[in-house]
Amino acid sequence: MKVLEKTLGHHLPLPAKKCNSISELFIIIPELKEHILDATEQPINRPKYNQEEYYSGKKKRHTIKRQIIITPKKELISIGTVQPGKSHDRTIADESFYLMHAPPDSIGMTDRRYHL
Repeated sequence: MKVLEKTLGHHLPLPAKKCNSISELFIIIPELKEHILDATEQPINRPKYNQEEYYSGKKKRHTIKRQIIITPKKELISIGTVQPGKSHDRTIADESFYLMHAPPDSIGMTDRRYHL
């Protein structure tokens, strides 16, 4: 933590209370109700097995994807689990159940790939 805070140049407060759902998180930190949801791809070496699963037609190479949720002020809320590069952004969001469990009064911004 000390190295991270020194690099960032400011103190990072740790949460005082653990929460079990995103709804509880929005109650504890109401400014997180506005958020941005997107998936990011990271290149990987060609896998020995299941190459087709990891081949991203968009990037024209083998990749892994992660779903990321941030605030408009670029504060990180969540990083999803690793998914094969072939996975569609909306499929990753559906499998994480994030879109179903987000509170009704929250404002989520996504790109067109989430609107099928």
